[in-house]
Amino acid sequence: MQRLSDEIGYNASEQQFGASATIIIESVSETKAKGTFSGVLIHDVDADLKKTVTEGKFEVTVLKFTK
Repeated sequence: MQRLSDEIGYNASEQQFGASATIIIESVSETKAKGTFSGVLIHDVDADLKKTVTEGKFEVTVLKFTK
């Protein structure tokens, strides 16, 4: 998992505390990716704090990376 910031938040990488995540990619083209996600997110500092995501959706622009 890549963190996008150094801020305290929630993540799905702490499986020993019950975190989980499912990502379903429905479509990918040269310009867009679209799908759904769900899971249990655990707080970065207090593992007793959890958030459940049940109907997450995403549609993102795909960028071409060149060296």
